[in-house]
Amino acid sequence: MSYYEIAGLEDFEGLGADIATIVPPDEWLTADEPTRRMLAQWVQDLIRWWWALDGSVLVFADLAPGTHGRYELLDDEVTVSSLLVLEDDPSSLLATLAHENRHAVQNAIVAGVLPYPHGSEAASEVDMWREADATYDPEDLVAYMYSPVETDARAAEAGVQIGYWKHAYEVVRE
Repeated sequence: MSYYEIAGLEDFEGLGADIATIVPPDEWLTADEPTRRMLAQWVQDLIRWWWALDGSVLVFADLAPGTHGRYELLDDEVTVSSLLVLEDDPSSLLATLAHENRHAVQNAIVAGVLPYPHGSEAASEVDMWREADATYDPEDLVAYMYSPVETDARAAEAGVQIGYWKHAYEVVRE
């Protein structure tokens, strides 16, 4: 794996900027639902390519209220709420795709399939992910919200959104 590919695992804003070229806010706003689903799959493909993951079909489903998405380790499958493609602003969908696919990255790193981009000095973070996975309990709100796997996924989500918003703003101004 090249340095660029490894660095891409952490370049959240760069990924967000690339996503903005695929899904400009004005195009999303005028797109019908089938087109939005297609755009979402393209974003899914880009995220997985950017983070050196194998391709994966994006699943749309009716999820519990307040649940935007989920990642299934055994199937390496990302599912997002069908409601997200109905929103006029794609930000929640994009954030969910980044968040759930970040869990795929974490699992690939823990399994040794991908190298950690910061090398051996960050082995302690990978150990924390491994421990958090072993004690994962979404019913325990505090343990879930502050889990190292969730905080890392939220950092990726936020970085991707910031990159998207910055680039989208520039595109809209042109």
